[in-house]
Amino acid sequence: MQERVTQSEVIPLRPALVHRSGGAAATARALDTEYVKTLNASLDAALQATDDYLFNLADKAGSSSQQNSHFDSMRMLRLHRQSINQLFSTRIQTGLEQLFVGRLPSTPGAISGARVEDRLELSLVEHDALEEDLAVSSLVDRCQQAFSRHLHALTRRIAQALGLETINDDNNPAAPRQLANSASHALTPAELPVDVRLIFFKHLERQWLGALGPLYDRANRLLAESGVLPELRYQVGRGGASAP
Repeated sequence: MQERVTQSEVIPLRPALVHRSGGAAATARALDTEYVKTLNASLDAALQATDDYLFNLADKAGSSSQQNSHFDSMRMLRLHRQSINQLFSTRIQTGLEQLFVGRLPSTPGAISGARVEDRLELSLVEHDALEEDLAVSSLVDRCQQAFSRHLHALTRRIAQALGLETINDDNNPAAPRQLANSASHALTPAELPVDVRLIFFKHLERQWLGALGPLYDRANRLLAESGVLPELRYQVGRGGASAP
């Protein structure tokens, strides 16, 4: 007589896919308050480094007019520092909350409305806006290059957890392009001079090259522990860069 096998006795050959609600919970756990807190701290550190840099410029200025210009920029930065932090935090939180329910930002909205390659083809582009776009694009490119395998794994896991077939490094709210877009958006109301904004983005690049790797590692680990593509592996080389 043939034995009957109950459902509880069947051993699956591969982990079950994370369903939509469970996937949202797993993604929210991976990109939680600790993740946002670290991003906020890196932005504020870049603002402080910009302030220190302007002070050094003022201290070494060759004329009183140059010194006054640097001090004016410092005052403007300090006046708007809290609002910049708040706008950035709100933008990050909103992007993640929309991600958890399967909504992605529109790619054309990233970094002042277009990629630098597209902006260069426009006939009437303001010089300051182009300078800022180049600085932000450099920041994004360096971070994406440094953490390409981290991002590839994270984007695949988020897509699996939330059932998103169209997510990529451009519209992923956790990827450098959207993070940089949020930082640029947060600076807009302050109306800082373009040279100060360029200094800020250079310091932000340094902060993120040190901070994003551990954040992406943690997010990948938490998603894997939740059953989202646990077989996916990548190795981290020296200096935070990824290696096969």
